[in-house]
Amino acid sequence: MMSKLFLQLVAEFKRLGSTIVYGDFNRLLVCTKKRNVADALAYVEYVTNSIRSRELFHSISLSVTRCWNLLLWMDPSNYGGVPGVIPASAHTQMTQKGRQNDEREKAAAGDGTAEEGEDECEEGDTSEEWGDSTLENCWLLARFLPNAASCQSHFITVISAYIMASYHSTREDRKPASTPIHNSPSSRNKHITQTESLPGSVAFRQQYVEGELTSTMFSLAQKIQRKMMGGRQDEESFGTSHDLFPVLPGSHLAFSNPVLEFVKVVCQVLALDGSVANEVERLRRSLLRLIDVGEFSDVAQFRDPCRSLLLPEVICANCNFCRDLDLCRDATGQTEGARWLCSHCETPYENDSIEARLIEVLQKKAIGYTMQDLVCSKCGGVKEANMPYHCPCAGDFQLSLSAEGFLEQLQVFSRVAELHAMPFLLEMSQWYMSAVN
Repeated sequence: MMSKLFLQLVAEFKRLGSTIVYGDFNRLLVCTKKRNVADALAYVEYVTNSIRSRELFHSISLSVTRCWNLLLWMDPSNYGGVPGVIPASAHTQMTQKGRQNDEREKAAAGDGTAEEGEDECEEGDTSEEWGDSTLENCWLLARFLPNAASCQSHFITVISAYIMASYHSTREDRKPASTPIHNSPSSRNKHITQTESLPGSVAFRQQYVEGELTSTMFSLAQKIQRKMMGGRQDEESFGTSHDLFPVLPGSHLAFSNPVLEFVKVVCQVLALDGSVANEVERLRRSLLRLIDVGEFSDVAQFRDPCRSLLLPEVICANCNFCRDLDLCRDATGQTEGARWLCSHCETPYENDSIEARLIEVLQKKAIGYTMQDLVCSKCGGVKEANMPYHCPCAGDFQLSLSAEGFLEQLQVFSRVAELHAMPFLLEMSQWYMSAVN
């Protein structure tokens, strides 16, 4: 029921002209296509009032908690942007209206459960707020780069410079933006090929990537390569750099070339801006040629370096806020001895309760691995009888989950246990690993 209601809510936002950047049961990240906070708040108020008027959404509470002047978003663990400021008067007014509407709905519907939601407005600002150049960066990808040769700091510097350059160009290009309810097929299929016909901010970003950013990336790539290799550019010698990369709970890839990983991560993040996708692709091609790596080789393709270990429905003991906690990607638990914090009240979760739940999850995974079905390697069919050695299609049977895949899952549990001092979980995961090996 929750999933169906959530999908209905997302569809309603889209019907009213919003672009959903990210959404889960606790929050929605919405691009309003507005250029200032006042217009964005007015639009969000109109949308939320329209949604509240439908009986289907009477159990949902919606409130604006944050806005962004500019946001570069990959996922909840990787984003950066310039946060905006919601006027206190507007925030208070919207909160009071939301409470009044909730009280009316509860009085009309009786007792009911409320699902908390969050609408975050993207690209909203006022003339007073443009002067505030506070930059917020949360990039989990940077933690997987080596500290040697300042790879992590160079990554943050490049991305921050691009965000701030885009922010200031958007400040000058403050043309009013409309929010169409229906997009015609002709408008969706229309592609702009000439820079002169694009808005000023888009043209500036393209020129910035082709000019200043390309020059910066070339100099940084050469600088990292010189520091790591002492001037040598022999690709085979990068094998000695394997130990330079940090090992985090979600690590599952074997990296050996620091400058290659730096180039891949930076280009992947810059490519999030679709208006400069072609320029970033040309930059990536040139950088790979500089470090003698084939453009279409397997090592040149970006892969997410962090696995997920999702613990569903973690409840805060202080505020009873419920959310799904990703133990490998949550920013509050990335350092040794750190405790995961509630995203609502910032109260630390109980480490013992999380360990107990992880032990239960690990036991279920071990039972599932032991009792798994055999599948045909050729047709994918499940083995039905016990006696046949081969599938009727003449294919061989194999495990649904290979031993290597199960070992990778066990390594994630083991690293989480080591980082957060969970002795029972560590002992159990290591025992399972020794049994599988």
